Amino acid sequence: MSSGSAKLQATSKRSAAATGHVYASSARADDNFFRRANGRSEHNMGSEGHMKYRCKGLGFEVVLPEGWRSPGILHRLLRLPLRLMFAGPELAGGPEFYGPANDTIKFAIGPIAPEPSVAKHQADVAAMAARHGHRVVTVDTVDVAGRTHATMVVDVPLPSGKVIRVKNYFLIFHGTEYVITSNLRAGEAFYDQIVRTFKPI
Repeated sequence: MSSGSAKLQATSKRSAAATGHVYASSARADDNFFRRANGRSEHNMGSEGHMKYRCKGLGFEVVLPEGWRSPGILHRLLRLPLRLMFAGPELAGGPEFYGPANDTIKFAIGPIAPEPSVAKHQADVAAMAARHGHRVVTVDTVDVAGRTHATMVVDVPLPSGKVIRVKNYFLIFHGTEYVITSNLRAGEAFYDQIVRTFKPI
């Protein structure tokens, strides 16, 4: 995953784009946001087998459980057309991680201005989910890095007729929104613990 010092072009316009089932409530970054990043992300194994993902260009680090990994280049290439279809090139390059039991965490990142209150953010993302035809199960909050952020659990109908449940975390730091989605295979508490390791850098 590339990183760098690309400047985000903030705007007050909020888009309703989604990366898979990640609601990108922030305004989109320009098309070259990920491509113009110059540095490199870091993957460091901790003493207990945990992996710390750190990317200065995207402005964050997060600690993942033992056995988790980022996808290989072939997986990314195969998934790219689907992500482009949902989100466009500016959000298709967000990092994603996989656990040993097909657990997933995926990121969509972009500028957000002005920064909404938590209550307004909750209302905005719930309305966005409804527009996508997704059933809102719960709207709540999570405390990460000294701030309170909106969260939402939704049921998403698939073309096959199956319904899957996902949780989204909407973290805002310094004018940037980090939208994290999890597939809840391991339960909410498990993913909440991972998200709470998130640190802006």
